[in-house]
Amino acid sequence: MGMLQKFIAFMIVPLLLLPLGYYLSKKINVGTSLAPAEKSVQSFKQDDVKVVAQEIAADAKNIQSPIELKIPEKKVAEKKGSKKSYPKDSLAAITAQADKIKEPVEEVIKLNLTLTRQDKKMAVINGNLVQEGGQFQDTKVEKIERNKVLLKDKKGEKWLIME
Repeated sequence: MGMLQKFIAFMIVPLLLLPLGYYLSKKINVGTSLAPAEKSVQSFKQDDVKVVAQEIAADAKNIQSPIELKIPEKKVAEKKGSKKSYPKDSLAAITAQADKIKEPVEEVIKLNLTLTRQDKKMAVINGNLVQEGGQFQDTKVEKIERNKVLLKDKKGEKWLIME
């Protein structure tokens, strides 16, 4: 093939085929294929959106800052003359007394999820991932089954059942 023939084959023929391809694509009507939801987004116009002014709720119109509120002089005088007094004990002493009165609250242990396979068994207890034979807080995860986990500690055994 001569030099001129190569030039024609690689430069001129593609330039002639481009307009022909464009013409055929318009004639065949090759367009983008969009889903109905995409077509509705494509036709969106900002001017079609109506902005509605919102009114302030009736209760919110008369709210005052508590810092700016003024107590009537009559109420201030009543408070000064009242026989109520503050406790004489310190807050730390009162809190310590309250702590002694409180009974210890047992933490609720909840089984969230179990994952069991032949080779590996795991569970999620109170959001913590544990494996069979592993530890959860002060208890040993003795056994993991499909919807329940056996926990064992010094006090004994306890089954957690997934709800």
